[in-house]
Amino acid sequence: MYIRPVNLHRQQKGEFYALIQEIRSEDPEQHHTYFRMNNETFDQLLEIVEPHIQHKTTHRLPIHAEERLAVTLRLLATGDSYATVAGKFQTGKDDGG
Repeated sequence: MYIRPVNLHRQQKGEFYALIQEIRSEDPEQHHTYFRMNNETFDQLLEIVEPHIQHKTTHRLPIHAEERLAVTLRLLATGDSYATVAGKFQTGKDDGG
């Protein structure tokens, strides 16, 4: 299975699209709490790392650099497992095999 059915609706129900876009535009304080950085710092960091983390469009639902960065920062901010954060973002989890 290339994309699990539960992850097919990532762009409607995943945390990046359902929550982060809203707090980014409407609640900068919550964005800072969520990522431990403000919008401007997030954007500056994205500009630096984007060329290194952008996935080429080789399939129908690539995870873009902004979302990849958000997942990474959320992992670092919470200390949650990758499986937990991947589930919230509906990105799936690489099982290493």
